[in-house]
Amino acid sequence: MKRALSAIGLLVLTLSAHADFDAHVSISGFNFELTDLDLNDGISPSITFGYGSGNANIHLYAAAINETLGTNFGAAFTEINRSLATGPLSGQYSFEGGNIGAFATRASIHSDLDVIAYGAKPEARSGTTWRLNIEVSPHTLLKVTATGKIEALSNLTMTHPENYNHAEIGAELRAYAGIEEWDRIEYVAPGNLLTFSEIREKTLSVTMENSWNTPHPMSLYLNTYAYHTVSEVPEPTTAGFITCGLLLLGTSTRVRRACGRKSASRSRSSN
Repeated sequence: MKRALSAIGLLVLTLSAHADFDAHVSISGFNFELTDLDLNDGISPSITFGYGSGNANIHLYAAAINETLGTNFGAAFTEINRSLATGPLSGQYSFEGGNIGAFATRASIHSDLDVIAYGAKPEARSGTTWRLNIEVSPHTLLKVTATGKIEALSNLTMTHPENYNHAEIGAELRAYAGIEEWDRIEYVAPGNLLTFSEIREKTLSVTMENSWNTPHPMSLYLNTYAYHTVSEVPEPTTAGFITCGLLLLGTSTRVRRACGRKSASRSRSSN
Protein backbone atom coordinates (compact mmCIF):
# COMPACT_ATOMS: atom_id res chain seq x y z
CA MET A 1 0.00 0.00 0.00
CA LYS A 2 2.81 2.38 0.92
CA ARG A 3 4.56 1.61 -2.34
CA ALA A 4 1.37 2.29 -4.29
CA LEU A 5 0.88 5.62 -2.52
CA SER A 6 4.50 6.55 -3.16
CA ALA A 7 4.11 5.75 -6.86
CA ILE A 8 0.95 7.85 -7.08
CA GLY A 9 2.65 10.73 -5.29
CA LEU A 10 5.62 10.58 -7.64
CA LEU A 11 3.26 10.60 -10.64
CA VAL A 12 1.41 13.65 -9.31
CA LEU A 13 4.68 15.49 -8.75
CA THR A 14 5.86 14.59 -12.23
CA LEU A 15 2.67 15.85 -13.83
CA SER A 16 2.62 19.03 -11.79
CA ALA A 17 6.25 19.76 -12.67
CA HIS A 18 5.58 19.57 -16.39
CA ALA A 19 5.29 23.02 -17.95
CA ASP A 20 5.44 24.70 -21.31
CA PHE A 21 6.17 27.94 -23.08
CA ASP A 22 4.18 28.96 -26.17
CA ALA A 23 4.45 32.09 -28.31
CA HIS A 24 2.47 33.12 -31.38
CA VAL A 25 2.76 36.39 -33.29
CA SER A 26 1.15 37.57 -36.53
CA ILE A 27 0.57 40.54 -38.85
CA SER A 28 -2.62 40.54 -40.91
CA GLY A 29 -5.56 42.65 -42.13
CA PHE A 30 -3.78 45.14 -44.38
CA ASN A 31 -5.44 48.36 -45.46
CA PHE A 32 -4.11 51.01 -47.86
CA GLU A 33 -5.51 54.54 -47.64
CA LEU A 34 -4.61 57.17 -50.25
CA THR A 35 -4.92 60.94 -49.75
CA ASP A 36 -4.63 63.44 -52.63
CA LEU A 37 -2.19 66.19 -51.60
CA ASP A 38 -2.88 68.33 -54.68
CA LEU A 39 -6.50 68.48 -55.82
CA ASN A 40 -5.61 70.75 -58.75
CA ASP A 41 -3.01 68.61 -60.53
CA GLY A 42 -5.61 66.45 -62.30
CA ILE A 43 -3.99 63.21 -61.06
CA SER A 44 -6.08 60.68 -59.17
CA PRO A 45 -4.28 58.98 -56.26
CA SER A 46 -3.22 55.44 -57.10
CA ILE A 47 -0.91 52.70 -55.90
CA THR A 48 0.80 49.95 -57.90
CA PHE A 49 2.03 46.77 -56.22
CA GLY A 50 5.31 45.50 -57.62
CA TYR A 51 7.87 42.83 -56.78
CA GLY A 52 7.55 41.02 -53.46
CA SER A 53 9.97 38.73 -51.65
CA GLY A 54 10.33 37.11 -48.28
CA ASN A 55 12.28 34.79 -46.05
CA ALA A 56 11.64 32.93 -42.83
CA ASN A 57 13.46 30.54 -40.54
CA ILE A 58 13.08 28.30 -37.52
CA HIS A 59 16.03 27.52 -35.26
CA LEU A 60 15.72 24.86 -32.56
CA TYR A 61 18.51 23.84 -30.21
CA ALA A 62 18.47 21.42 -27.30
CA ALA A 63 21.58 19.81 -25.83
CA ALA A 64 23.45 18.18 -28.74
CA ILE A 65 20.65 18.81 -31.29
CA ASN A 66 20.87 21.83 -33.56
CA GLU A 67 18.33 22.17 -36.39
CA THR A 68 17.38 25.06 -38.67
CA LEU A 69 14.71 25.32 -41.37
CA GLY A 70 14.59 28.28 -43.76
CA THR A 71 12.64 29.51 -46.77
CA ASN A 72 13.26 32.25 -49.33
CA PHE A 73 10.83 33.27 -52.04
CA GLY A 74 10.41 35.95 -54.68
CA ALA A 75 6.67 36.31 -55.21
CA ALA A 76 4.48 38.96 -53.67
CA PHE A 77 1.75 36.76 -52.18
CA THR A 78 3.23 33.27 -52.07
CA GLU A 79 1.59 30.90 -49.58
CA ILE A 80 4.07 28.95 -47.46
CA ASN A 81 3.71 26.98 -44.25
CA ARG A 82 6.65 25.23 -42.58
CA SER A 83 7.15 23.53 -39.22
CA LEU A 84 10.05 21.88 -37.42
CA ALA A 85 10.22 19.78 -34.25
CA THR A 86 13.28 18.79 -32.24
CA GLY A 87 12.17 16.66 -29.33
CA PRO A 88 10.30 18.97 -26.95
CA LEU A 89 10.98 22.09 -29.06
CA SER A 90 8.95 23.10 -32.08
CA GLY A 91 8.49 26.08 -34.37
CA GLN A 92 6.30 27.18 -37.25
CA TYR A 93 6.10 30.03 -39.73
CA SER A 94 3.67 30.84 -42.53
CA PHE A 95 2.84 33.34 -45.27
CA GLU A 96 -0.89 33.13 -45.91
CA GLY A 97 -3.34 34.57 -48.43
CA GLY A 98 -3.42 35.19 -52.16
CA ASN A 99 -3.71 39.00 -52.22
CA ILE A 100 -2.79 42.02 -50.15
CA GLY A 101 -6.06 42.15 -48.26
CA ALA A 102 -5.85 38.53 -47.14
CA PHE A 103 -2.09 38.29 -46.71
CA ALA A 104 -0.65 37.47 -43.29
CA THR A 105 2.67 36.42 -41.77
CA ARG A 106 2.90 34.29 -38.65
CA ALA A 107 5.60 32.83 -36.40
CA SER A 108 5.18 30.41 -33.49
CA ILE A 109 7.43 28.47 -31.12
CA HIS A 110 7.02 25.99 -28.28
CA SER A 111 9.38 24.88 -25.49
CA ASP A 112 8.84 21.99 -23.11
CA LEU A 113 10.05 21.78 -19.53
CA ASP A 114 11.61 18.38 -20.25
CA VAL A 115 14.68 20.24 -21.50
CA ILE A 116 14.62 23.11 -19.02
CA ALA A 117 17.34 21.53 -16.94
CA TYR A 118 20.93 22.15 -15.98
CA GLY A 119 23.24 21.96 -18.97
CA ALA A 120 20.50 21.70 -21.61
CA LYS A 121 20.48 25.36 -22.79
CA PRO A 122 17.36 24.99 -24.97
CA GLU A 123 16.57 27.65 -27.54
CA ALA A 124 13.59 28.08 -29.86
CA ARG A 125 13.37 30.85 -32.45
CA SER A 126 11.07 31.56 -35.40
CA GLY A 127 10.76 34.63 -37.58
CA THR A 128 9.49 35.99 -40.90
CA THR A 129 10.41 38.93 -43.10
CA TRP A 130 8.32 40.06 -46.08
CA ARG A 131 9.03 42.94 -48.45
CA LEU A 132 6.71 44.50 -51.01
CA ASN A 133 7.74 47.16 -53.53
CA ILE A 134 5.13 49.86 -54.14
CA GLU A 135 4.81 52.75 -56.56
CA VAL A 136 2.65 55.68 -55.46
CA SER A 137 1.19 58.38 -57.68
CA PRO A 138 2.46 61.99 -57.53
CA HIS A 139 1.35 64.26 -54.68
CA THR A 140 -0.12 61.36 -52.73
CA LEU A 141 -0.02 60.37 -49.09
CA LEU A 142 -0.20 56.62 -48.44
CA LYS A 143 -1.21 55.28 -45.05
CA VAL A 144 -0.76 51.56 -44.43
CA THR A 145 -2.36 49.83 -41.47
CA ALA A 146 -2.28 46.22 -40.31
CA THR A 147 -3.15 44.24 -37.20
CA GLY A 148 -0.32 42.93 -35.06
CA LYS A 149 -1.21 40.25 -32.51
CA ILE A 150 0.83 38.57 -29.79
CA GLU A 151 -0.02 35.58 -27.63
CA ALA A 152 2.44 34.36 -25.01
CA LEU A 153 1.87 31.75 -22.32
CA SER A 154 4.42 30.35 -19.89
CA ASN A 155 3.98 28.18 -16.81
CA LEU A 156 7.59 27.11 -16.42
CA THR A 157 8.78 26.06 -12.97
CA MET A 158 12.56 25.84 -13.25
CA THR A 159 14.25 24.84 -10.03
CA HIS A 160 17.87 25.32 -11.09
CA PRO A 161 19.37 28.72 -10.24
CA GLU A 162 21.97 27.98 -12.93
CA ASN A 163 19.37 28.72 -15.62
CA TYR A 164 18.09 32.08 -16.83
CA ASN A 165 14.80 32.33 -18.72
CA HIS A 166 14.37 34.87 -21.53
CA ALA A 167 11.40 35.33 -23.88
CA GLU A 168 10.45 37.98 -26.41
CA ILE A 169 8.01 38.13 -29.33
CA GLY A 170 6.98 40.94 -31.63
CA ALA A 171 5.55 42.14 -34.92
CA GLU A 172 6.81 45.13 -36.90
CA LEU A 173 5.47 47.14 -39.83
CA ARG A 174 8.21 49.20 -41.52
CA ALA A 175 8.10 51.54 -44.53
CA TYR A 176 10.85 53.19 -46.52
CA ALA A 177 10.42 56.12 -48.90
CA GLY A 178 13.58 58.18 -48.60
CA ILE A 179 13.11 58.14 -44.84
CA GLU A 180 12.14 55.18 -42.68
CA GLU A 181 9.06 54.90 -40.52
CA TRP A 182 8.00 51.96 -38.40
CA ASP A 183 5.44 50.78 -35.86
CA ARG A 184 5.76 47.77 -33.58
CA ILE A 185 4.03 45.59 -31.03
CA GLU A 186 6.30 43.64 -28.69
CA TYR A 187 6.36 41.67 -25.47
CA VAL A 188 9.54 40.94 -23.53
CA ALA A 189 9.15 38.94 -20.34
CA PRO A 190 10.54 41.22 -17.60
CA GLY A 191 13.60 39.95 -15.80
CA ASN A 192 13.70 36.22 -15.29
CA LEU A 193 9.92 35.83 -15.21
CA LEU A 194 8.86 32.19 -15.56
CA THR A 195 5.07 32.34 -15.38
CA PHE A 196 3.03 34.79 -17.43
CA SER A 197 0.10 35.05 -19.81
CA GLU A 198 0.08 37.89 -22.30
CA ILE A 199 -2.29 38.73 -25.16
CA ARG A 200 -1.80 41.97 -27.06
CA GLU A 201 -3.31 43.37 -30.23
CA LYS A 202 -2.46 46.66 -31.91
CA THR A 203 -3.23 48.45 -35.15
CA LEU A 204 0.16 49.09 -36.70
CA SER A 205 0.31 52.20 -38.87
CA VAL A 206 2.90 53.87 -41.13
CA THR A 207 2.60 56.71 -43.66
CA MET A 208 4.59 57.38 -46.82
CA GLU A 209 4.36 60.65 -48.75
CA ASN A 210 5.16 61.20 -52.42
CA SER A 211 5.51 64.95 -52.88
CA TRP A 212 7.20 64.52 -56.26
CA ASN A 213 5.65 65.34 -59.61
CA THR A 214 6.22 61.77 -60.82
CA PRO A 215 5.32 58.32 -59.43
CA HIS A 216 7.71 57.34 -56.64
CA PRO A 217 8.88 53.86 -55.53
CA MET A 218 8.49 52.86 -51.89
CA SER A 219 9.09 49.68 -49.89
CA LEU A 220 6.99 48.02 -47.23
CA TYR A 221 8.52 45.54 -44.77
CA LEU A 222 6.77 43.15 -42.38
CA ASN A 223 8.63 41.31 -39.63
CA THR A 224 7.48 38.81 -37.02
CA TYR A 225 9.68 37.10 -34.44
CA ALA A 226 9.28 34.73 -31.50
CA TYR A 227 12.24 33.81 -29.29
CA HIS A 228 12.73 31.76 -26.15
CA THR A 229 15.94 30.57 -24.53
CA VAL A 230 17.10 29.20 -21.20
CA SER A 231 20.75 29.98 -20.53
CA GLU A 232 23.14 28.99 -17.81
CA VAL A 233 24.34 31.71 -15.48
CA PRO A 234 26.98 31.36 -12.73
CA GLU A 235 25.59 30.58 -9.30
CA PRO A 236 26.17 33.39 -6.78
CA THR A 237 27.50 30.86 -4.28
CA THR A 238 30.02 29.52 -6.76
CA ALA A 239 31.16 32.99 -7.72
CA GLY A 240 31.37 33.89 -4.04
CA PHE A 241 33.50 30.86 -3.23
CA ILE A 242 35.87 31.67 -6.08
CA THR A 243 36.18 35.30 -4.98
CA CYS A 244 36.75 34.35 -1.34
CA GLY A 245 39.33 31.81 -2.39
CA LEU A 246 41.27 34.37 -4.41
CA LEU A 247 41.12 36.87 -1.55
CA LEU A 248 42.36 34.29 0.94
CA LEU A 249 45.13 33.25 -1.43
CA GLY A 250 46.23 36.86 -1.86
CA THR A 251 46.05 37.53 1.88
CA SER A 252 48.05 34.42 2.79
CA THR A 253 50.69 35.35 0.21
CA ARG A 254 51.06 38.84 1.67
CA VAL A 255 51.24 37.41 5.21
CA ARG A 256 53.97 34.95 4.21
CA ARG A 257 55.96 37.70 2.52
CA ALA A 258 55.60 39.97 5.57
CA CYS A 259 56.68 37.18 7.93
CA GLY A 260 59.64 36.42 5.68
CA ARG A 261 60.77 40.05 5.76
CA LYS A 262 60.49 40.15 9.58
CA SER A 263 62.49 36.95 9.99
CA ALA A 264 65.21 38.26 7.70
CA SER A 265 65.32 41.54 9.66
CA ARG A 266 65.68 39.69 12.99
CA SER A 267 68.47 37.54 11.59
CA ARG A 268 70.42 40.61 10.51
CA SER A 269 69.87 42.24 13.92
CA SER A 270 71.13 39.20 15.83
CA ASN A 271 74.22 39.04 13.66
